[in-house]
Amino acid sequence: MNLPGRRLGLHSSTNLSSENLKSLINRSLELSRGADPRSFSGRNAILAFFESSTRTKVSFEVAATQLGMVAINFDITGSSLSKGESIKDTAETLASYDPSLFVVRSKESGLSQLFEDWTSVPTINAGDGEHEHPTQAILDLTTLVERFGSLDALEGLQMAIVGDVLHSRVARSLVQLASTCGIEVSFVGPESMMPKYIFPNVVRHSSFEVERYDVLYMLRIQRERFSEGESLEVNKYRSRFSLTKERASHIRRDQVVMHPGPVFPGMEIDAPLIDIDNSLIRRQTEVSIFARMAIIEAVLEGSIDG
Repeated sequence: MNLPGRRLGLHSSTNLSSENLKSLINRSLELSRGADPRSFSGRNAILAFFESSTRTKVSFEVAATQLGMVAINFDITGSSLSKGESIKDTAETLASYDPSLFVVRSKESGLSQLFEDWTSVPTINAGDGEHEHPTQAILDLTTLVERFGSLDALEGLQMAIVGDVLHSRVARSLVQLASTCGIEVSFVGPESMMPKYIFPNVVRHSSFEVERYDVLYMLRIQRERFSEGESLEVNKYRSRFSLTKERASHIRRDQVVMHPGPVFPGMEIDAPLIDIDNSLIRRQTEVSIFARMAIIEAVLEGSIDG
């Protein structure tokens, strides 16, 4: 059942004012501490994932269910898309089943916005191509606030986003929202994995000096997004940019390690380091449910500024 009035979904980190972001982080933390969630009992949330996912899809399904919604997974395998139906026709067909919310993930940038434009149903971007992944950035910052104690404590932290920045939609969302929180962001990686355009106030480094940073945010190498002619020398990459046991030996007690998942041990990070005391990787997954509950609440209540 659609709620009356025009509501905005969440498609990009630029949809969020600083007050929106603060409110979402605080609400996520309240929910993680046992606050009662809002109830949207009987309303439908359709999860339209046109790209593979485990963590994002399951956490959205759990989040919607915790809010009393009926979470409906649209399976593209065997759907009419395979018969030649357009994505627009698919969106309009799904909208006829009276959803209050779409959650969309795709290889095409901008599809969540198109879903909302086509159907007038509030839509959340769960990752679109190489564009953005705003809900991941929100849960990451919530995890950092929980670890460091307050939003104010994030001011002035040094964050290294390490690895395949070029293909990372997480990096695009995170750099925007981390900067809003006063975090100073650096991109670390080979020049071939740096974005071609310039992010304001972001420093680039071609060497990985772990001691310089408070937050080590390791990225997955996204081979599936490599264009023709792109390649990776694994051993060379690992020797320069992976978080190895040797590099981890220089980590301070107050530094933290993060990763959006899935982790491929031995490539971006050595397997034993996933569970060291400095690692927030498991906690990111746990926090994802509460952050996405808060995001769904905000979207359905119409409190995203846009």
